[in-house]
Amino acid sequence: MTDLAQVVAGTPPGGLPIGYGPGGTLTVQRVPPDRALHSWQAAFDLMPVTGH
Repeated sequence: MTDLAQVVAGTPPGGLPIGYGPGGTLTVQRVPPDRALHSWQAAFDLMPVTGH
């Protein structure tokens, strides 16, 4: 299993609480509104690495 914290380190969601949600989805909690779009884009770009 991929260590999600390591994968997102240095990206907009880095340092935020991260884990797995329903159906194996990737969840990032407490994303500040001004980082929401950039965090989503970073998570989307990491899909080949995380598989989620």
